[in-house]
Amino acid sequence: HMDLQSKLLHVLQEKQFFRIGGEREVKVNCRILTATNKNLERMVEESCFRRDLFYRINVVNIVLPPLRERKDDIPLLVDYFLTRYSEMYNRERAKISPRLTDMFLNYSWPGNVRELENNIKRFVILGNESQLISEFMRKKENGSYASYGDEQEEIVRFQASRPAAKNLRGQNDDTREPDGEDIHLPEQGTLKEVAKIAQRQAERVMIERVLRQTRWNRRKAAKLLDISYKALLYKIKECGLNED
Repeated sequence: HMDLQSKLLHVLQEKQFFRIGGEREVKVNCRILTATNKNLERMVEESCFRRDLFYRINVVNIVLPPLRERKDDIPLLVDYFLTRYSEMYNRERAKISPRLTDMFLNYSWPGNVRELENNIKRFVILGNESQLISEFMRKKENGSYASYGDEQEEIVRFQASRPAAKNLRGQNDDTREPDGEDIHLPEQGTLKEVAKIAQRQAERVMIERVLRQTRWNRRKAAKLLDISYKALLYKIKECGLNED
């Protein structure tokens, strides 16, 4: 509405306006915070948004990427919404399974944070995640996922023995990995499923190794792992790691 844009520009420039039906100008002194999911620069070029108004409001510009481009925030948002809606509906705080977490991390989230919030709210109200998992499986079939491996419901665990690491001269390396790096693989499954499980195991080993190297300096470890501090705290909790 170009007419409304003109009126808003007048208020910002002159710092005064007339109330509807009023006869006296009202002076204002305010700060304007605006948000949009539109490309205003393109709208200016298409003559759908006033150029002078655009430069008037575009003083400090903060770009917030969509949720699909900041996956490290998903575990933190899930934790926040779980706490919020569990308290709101007086429910015991439930925990999202690793399987559903993987689905969240690999979903494209066209509805952004609000879509994630809505799913967590439904999870708290329903009390179980089976319906959510079924819906996300259908979304996967419709191509809403980048990719993810669905774990089998029944996992047969076995310890995969590995040969000792070799150095360039072919000799055994004295260095050893932290405890807990046994690989748990499904008895049957696709290569993608096995890769997903192996990735989770490898992440745990790498996180534990870096934590030991930094003597459990979590901020330093997060920097070395190139993830956010809060994301590292979530992964430490998810993997069941402790300093003892």
